[in-house]
Amino acid sequence: MGSYLRPGYHLFYSPDTVYTRRYSLIPSDIVEKSNSNVRPGNSTRSAASLQVIKTWLSTCQSEHSNCSVEADPTPWKPPTRLIEISCDKLKLCTSGNTGHPQYATLSHRWPGNFAELMRLTTENIDQFQEGIPEHDRGFSQVFRDAIFLCRELGIRYIWIDSLCIIQEGDHLYDWSQESQRMGHIYKNGLINFAATDSYADDPLSLGLFRDRDPTGLQPDEVVASFNGVLHGSLCDLPARLWRRSNNQSPRPGTYHVISGHMLTGNVFFSSLNSRGWVIQERLLSPRIVHFSHEQLFWECNTQIACEMYPQGLPDVMLSEIPPGKALLTNIRRIARDKTSVFLVPKDISDLLHNPYLGWHELVSSYSRGELTKYSDKLIAVSGVARMMRAAIPTDEYIAGLWHGDIIPGVLWKTHFYRKTAAIRPNPASEYQAPSWSWASVNCHVHYNDQPHAEEHDILVTIKDVQVEHQGDEFGAVRGGFIQLECTTYAVELEWIDVPGGDDLLRPRTFPYLCVGSQDFSKYWQDCVFPDDPYISAPGDDQTGRHRFDLRFLPVLKSKAGGSESWMQGLIIEPTGVNGDEYRRWGMFDAAGVDVGGPKFCALASSPGQNGVGPQKKGDIKIV
Repeated sequence: MGSYLRPGYHLFYSPDTVYTRRYSLIPSDIVEKSNSNVRPGNSTRSAASLQVIKTWLSTCQSEHSNCSVEADPTPWKPPTRLIEISCDKLKLCTSGNTGHPQYATLSHRWPGNFAELMRLTTENIDQFQEGIPEHDRGFSQVFRDAIFLCRELGIRYIWIDSLCIIQEGDHLYDWSQESQRMGHIYKNGLINFAATDSYADDPLSLGLFRDRDPTGLQPDEVVASFNGVLHGSLCDLPARLWRRSNNQSPRPGTYHVISGHMLTGNVFFSSLNSRGWVIQERLLSPRIVHFSHEQLFWECNTQIACEMYPQGLPDVMLSEIPPGKALLTNIRRIARDKTSVFLVPKDISDLLHNPYLGWHELVSSYSRGELTKYSDKLIAVSGVARMMRAAIPTDEYIAGLWHGDIIPGVLWKTHFYRKTAAIRPNPASEYQAPSWSWASVNCHVHYNDQPHAEEHDILVTIKDVQVEHQGDEFGAVRGGFIQLECTTYAVELEWIDVPGGDDLLRPRTFPYLCVGSQDFSKYWQDCVFPDDPYISAPGDDQTGRHRFDLRFLPVLKSKAGGSESWMQGLIIEPTGVNGDEYRRWGMFDAAGVDVGGPKFCALASSPGQNGVGPQKKGDIKIV
């Protein structure tokens, strides 16, 4: 869409507080050429908005070759059940009687009290096959609006999870079968309607559409001369960046002022997209209409647009790749080009060409989401895993990780904001995954992959990896272990509760992890990441100290003579079953820590000193 400037504006809301928002300047003539005659209505249900949806859909079907690429070689199968939409009634039908239908899908939030929502059960399935009582209160306004859209677009069928999967009365048998097919259901749908502005406290009455002031969709314009800008000032920076990238100064003229958070605020970080299940629905659906509080957004494999920019968002607004999109883009490229391997990444940030970095990014985004049942953690992302396996058929999916990425794959770290559930539930009663899998914890996790771009040494050897599946190889698991040949070191950590901290970001008392020597202790604080910061151990209530007897397991380290000294590894604790069986307790990451990292590596390489116990070489099993 042409060149742009990206200055930052400082907005002062009080004498003591400064809020920064990112805005971009786009030449008005460039925008107006591609997005002329935009006349939004006073509601997202207006005739103008409906026409925009129809245009997006027809253009995508007729002109977007990337949107017709089949990335999964599995034979196409329709959903087991669909809702048939006629002029005067709705009814549940089995897809075996519908041939090869086009259908829409719906992404929505369930209410906190499931009983309020109309659901398919063994008791009402016969009734629904005769006719669904769409005027009952439990038939939410989101459902009504989605049906209205199907009629407007000429779509005869729609798939809605709560009405097409038996939710009660069969001991969840139907759900266990259909959840394995969820990825196919969304991937094969014609279009997805996303209730992006829905909220859990009132999802039944809000619906998809919103009233609005259409003048608020018109971008502000400014006349910029770029003359007399103080060198070194905030406004001078974007001008200098422009000159560097375009070999010329920015031209005076009229510019649109665009918020850099329009897309992220309305779509990526919306209430709906805080649900864990939705990331799979978003990534796999070929076309999505997002119903936000101020305007409609369109997302397909070729284009992202909105009512303000119906022919495509300006490039500056697409600088942030939607979570997981890079991974799916690469998968679809493989299907289109009929290749069977991922391209070699140019650098560590090249998510388009490195499947495992793309998977790490997906895991980080997905783990932020909410799940009603944490036992669904692997199931709710199984559709994406299935597509990735189709692109790299020689690899093996292992409880949320990939065999070809197993060593860096276990080096995730937790990131917590507040305690809402057990970070790692008791595996005896609520087993989710082996402790080395990110799926074993109920909080946000992320990876520090940057050091892996440099040459490094692998300090462990994988001897065996096994997982016991509950059924589907991409779904829930019953158990699993990794057997490693490695060197471990005994480490005693003391957890000291220190008053203070912000309870929105961390507990009111937070841990300082220490080892035997004072020198080593201060570097552990920067480098050690327990999986559960709320974990307790036998200690002295008067001193607030809790002692853990753990083992330090180096996994990766920088090569000698490299530009930086770094090390990453696991912290493990014995299970008590036998002397060589352990579970993950946390991880350490001495990469990217300016002062503590190199010092940590030097001290950690001195077994028997600085609180690091004697080393032990041999095979261990981590469960």
